[in-house]
Amino acid sequence: MEAEDINTMGMVEVVLHGVAIDDAFVAGDLDEARYRCQLVAWKANDLDLPGPARAANELKRLLGPEGSEPHPHSSAAVKRLSREIDGISFDLI
Repeated sequence: MEAEDINTMGMVEVVLHGVAIDDAFVAGDLDEARYRCQLVAWKANDLDLPGPARAANELKRLLGPEGSEPHPHSSAAVKRLSREIDGISFDLI
């Protein structure tokens, strides 16, 4: 598999985890959202995508430790992460 294909697959992973974060947040499954934030941050760092990586780390920080209540600004951080992920440009063809 070529490096370009691997990068595209990685970017798709970031997008899918981003969708899962939004779904988990809306459903109130904050532990799942925390877990997915970590996955987005790792993968985005691997792909040299600092915007999504920073946004995922910030959201994870605002969600707080497992079992805790999220910071009131965590909803805005979910939107910020979505915008960062939307900004990823890649060619699927």
